Amino acid sequence: MTTARRLTEARGQARRLAGSDAARLVIVGLVAQAVTVLSGPMLARMLGDVGRGQLAIVLAAALVCNQLALNSLGAGITRAVASRHRPARDLVLRHLPRWIAWSAVSAVAAAGCTAVFLRDSGSVWPLTAMAFLICFTGAVLGLLRAMVRGENGLKYINRADLAITFGYVGLVVILFVFWRQAPAVVVLGTFLVGQLLSLAIMSRGLRPSLDPTPDLTVAKDVHGFARRGYFASIGTLDRLGLDTLILGAMLGTAIVGQYSIASSIAALPALLVGRLAVAVLPRMAAYPPAEAAAFLRRWTAGALLLMAPVIVILWVLMDPLVNVLFGEVFAPTVWPSRILLIANSAFSIRLIFTAAASAQGRERAVSVISLVSSAGLVAALAIGAHLDGLTGAAIGVTIASVAGCLAVARAVSWTGRTDLRTDSR
Repeated sequence: MTTARRLTEARGQARRLAGSDAARLVIVGLVAQAVTVLSGPMLARMLGDVGRGQLAIVLAAALVCNQLALNSLGAGITRAVASRHRPARDLVLRHLPRWIAWSAVSAVAAAGCTAVFLRDSGSVWPLTAMAFLICFTGAVLGLLRAMVRGENGLKYINRADLAITFGYVGLVVILFVFWRQAPAVVVLGTFLVGQLLSLAIMSRGLRPSLDPTPDLTVAKDVHGFARRGYFASIGTLDRLGLDTLILGAMLGTAIVGQYSIASSIAALPALLVGRLAVAVLPRMAAYPPAEAAAFLRRWTAGALLLMAPVIVILWVLMDPLVNVLFGEVFAPTVWPSRILLIANSAFSIRLIFTAAASAQGRERAVSVISLVSSAGLVAALAIGAHLDGLTGAAIGVTIASVAGCLAVARAVSWTGRTDLRTDSR
């Protein structure tokens, strides 16, 4: 098969699947969020604000260290596989052992962060061990996810996401029924089980080998993209863990517990739209510039239309939702939850723009924006938390998230122009 024919078939398949993939991604996001919402009140009542804070800090440490080490590498893998239209087994599987070894470094860092932040906890060492295991497993899962994503294997990504959600939440329900006083380390163990289920499904999603002839340019391209797009990829730290760790250092685990509840309630619109971002990079990498820009415009409009009514409904119903689901002890999270609706929504739209910029070869420009945005988040969050506690922190996060989203939007080509400078060379 000629390269031209392979490209034509891949683009045709991308056009046929784009609409249905969008629907499936949103449906899976709805199901996952609904199931997660059901588990939230159980966790709040089982762990209290301190235990919930411990849970949030361990997960945040694992996620932050994972992203610092590997997130841009995953984006590079996805782009390399999607642009070459060959199975990931033939392109990048031979490089996987050294990337997995690097994952262990990020896991050690996550364990160290947990030991520092929770040093006064009576269960610091079991929590530290769980941080290592969750970070390492998540890193391996992320590498496989990047390979499957590059092959447009979104159905396996959906299945894996459902597996981790149902595995985790199902075990939480069992704990709630039979062991109401289960500590945070046991709950983290249920999350690890969900990760392992997801890992098993994701490994089955890789396409079989077609041509074992190695492509000697892949590793260079992946590592080059990872360097150029490093801060673009880890810019998602703005709303995926960095805020939690900063609050933990400033205000303690009890406030982190309340903040995690507020973030989880406000996550629905962001989760729906963030799911769409999964498909943007491989789709746009397979399209010519004009079609890629049209695809981006359609999906951005669809994302905004999807989010708007959800934000309005949750804003109105936030007070009774918090009181009914979590109890009066979490009443102080009502207004922070409303404010974080805006922050999470801006963050999720930014994920789409970041993926689009990477597909268009503008990862270096987005890296600079993301670096500045992360610094702005630290400053805004610290100032807000100092001035007005939890509500001030939510306002600071929202300001940083909206500013970062608008800045990344300006870096993307909305018309498909090819005369603008890219960062691929």
